[in-house]
Amino acid sequence: MTALRKFWIALIFSGLSTFAFAQTEHSHPHTNPSGHPAQQDQAHPADAHSPCGHSISIEQEFNAGDNAVHHIADANALHIVGDLYLPLPCILYAPEYGWTLTSTAAFHAHHHGNGTKSKDGYVLVHGNVMRLKNPALAQGDFDVTDYTHEEIEAEGKTKTVYNAIIAGNCERLEAKTTFDGGVMGGGITNFYDYSITRNVFTMLLTALILFLLFRSAASAAVRSQGKAPKGLQNFVEPFVTFIRDEVAKPNIGPKYEKYLPYLLSAFFFILGLNLIGQVPFFPAAPT
Repeated sequence: MTALRKFWIALIFSGLSTFAFAQTEHSHPHTNPSGHPAQQDQAHPADAHSPCGHSISIEQEFNAGDNAVHHIADANALHIVGDLYLPLPCILYAPEYGWTLTSTAAFHAHHHGNGTKSKDGYVLVHGNVMRLKNPALAQGDFDVTDYTHEEIEAEGKTKTVYNAIIAGNCERLEAKTTFDGGVMGGGITNFYDYSITRNVFTMLLTALILFLLFRSAASAAVRSQGKAPKGLQNFVEPFVTFIRDEVAKPNIGPKYEKYLPYLLSAFFFILGLNLIGQVPFFPAAPT
């Protein structure tokens, strides 16, 4: 009976995984920033190009590599389904304008993670906060009808720049400042982003889940001291024994106990992040 139950659990999980992959591959109908279907053949032909560049709202052919990168890349927006997003805190700082504290709900994001509103000079493009370079748009809220991208030559390199269409005008956007100062391709720009992104949210959620699980296991260990472990305590014990006997003792030596709490924390935290990234439909994979 136990083997049959395991078989059905594996079968159900496989079915859910297949459904999730099919949903990812499914091509969504093109929508404009208002959320209504757009007539792609008339309003936005596939090869449409304006002085602002190419519209990013036009559906592209499915690309497995791009889809995978989009899934693991960090973003300010946590997409649930359709046009539903879990609002995340946005903590933004521009040297000339000070701090802006808001959430992703202020940008009115639709399915592609593009906001239809600007907030104090900030917009949401593909789920990431960017800033309008026009000082006249640095305060207040404005309607954004579309976003475009184009390739330009700068410092001997080809780079992609984004624009927002506001009141029919093409407004240049700038990405956030990166911590590495440009080593990995970013650089110092006109604002800093200290927001709780979807990867940070997932790491905090994982830490909370692990805290609750190990608190329960520790309480069970205290209650059943001197008895054979069972339940969650019995499940966790082999992992702890493995890290102690196969990692800490052979590599650290007699003083291994001093470092065991850190090794166990790192092991279970990374394991938790990997597992939560395998959950079908979960919008973030930090590892």
